[in-house]
Amino acid sequence: MQELSVGEFAKYLNQVLASDLILSDVWVTGEVSGARNVRGNMYFDLIDGDVKLPCSLFKTALMRQRVTPEDGQKVSVHGYVDYYAPFGKLSLKVDVVQRQGIGLVSLELERLRMRLEAEGLFSDARKRPLPRGPKFIGIITSEQGAVLHDVRTVLERRYPMTELLLAPTRVQGEGAPESIRDAFDLLAADGRAEVIILARGGGSKEDLSAFDTEIVARAIYASPVPVVTGVGHETDTTIADMVADVRAATPSVAAELVSLDRDDILRDVARSRTLIEAMMASTLAASGDRLAALSEALVTFSPSEHIEWSRSNLDAQRQALSGIVTMLLNRRRGTVSQATSLLDALSPLDVLARGYAVIADAASGRTLSSVSDMVPGADVRITVADGSAAATIHQQTPGSPRGGR
Repeated sequence: MQELSVGEFAKYLNQVLASDLILSDVWVTGEVSGARNVRGNMYFDLIDGDVKLPCSLFKTALMRQRVTPEDGQKVSVHGYVDYYAPFGKLSLKVDVVQRQGIGLVSLELERLRMRLEAEGLFSDARKRPLPRGPKFIGIITSEQGAVLHDVRTVLERRYPMTELLLAPTRVQGEGAPESIRDAFDLLAADGRAEVIILARGGGSKEDLSAFDTEIVARAIYASPVPVVTGVGHETDTTIADMVADVRAATPSVAAELVSLDRDDILRDVARSRTLIEAMMASTLAASGDRLAALSEALVTFSPSEHIEWSRSNLDAQRQALSGIVTMLLNRRRGTVSQATSLLDALSPLDVLARGYAVIADAASGRTLSSVSDMVPGADVRITVADGSAAATIHQQTPGSPRGGR
């Protein structure tokens, strides 16, 4: 026998509870009693007659529930048993709440759905757009049955340019989830597929159970290219559909979603051709107008035209300059003529030519303009128009210059 402290006992008890296969992963059914919300956490008891089990549903798990515990409800809850040492109390830590009457398989499926949703596997933010006109399309389905034939028929009719890459798999029964996962790995290793179709024909819920497994969900999530599911009938929705980038109602619809319609392509080509032809015609017309404008500009700015214009302009300037020079010469000739006439009028020679004479002292050459300068006996030189003569002053006769008149 071993003696334990209270703390050691509590620790050991939690270790036992965590290792117990039932108490660590259990569904419990009962009626909700004393439900209360305390700071976002839900606390309630599950009762069955006189027996009750304390339960706690914390805020993060409560936010994911489709069913909120209320007094009087008949529910099935999933969780694990925990011993809370401060209160010395055993309780069930709940992570899933469902209405009572749902089978255990459905309860486990809902628990898986909630867990994967909490991890973000269903998030729209991570879903990828499908490639337009892929050259290679991967398909994961059974080699037998109508699904492969139906997908091929749709692709040959709509988009024969593509190539279908088959990764055969089991689609139901034991080992089917692992087989589907291996098919995804095979296509990823090949590397050519641009999109993958995961397809299966209709069947019961049990027949489609492989597509409601965590193995298949995580294989789709890990795919390097977008995944389109076409599983079962339109009303069937599996966890695989929730993880896939696109869900199609049937395998044939999945084939239509990943392919282009040949007729649509031909119409697009025709529209593009018409548009290109219109653009080319418009471009050619604009280029023609531009070429004509450049040709006119080339003529305007042609060197020969410019030289010819310069020659004409030079001739005009030469003629204008010649006229100006002639005018200036004539004007200068007139000025010189007037100056000559004036000089002639003022010239002593002209005066002498009219009968006047210039008398100068013979010794000094000084002009004698007054009678007082002419001393009797002085030698003088008398200059007239055609020469000069020597003379001697014999007598002075003072008087008015005009006295001789």
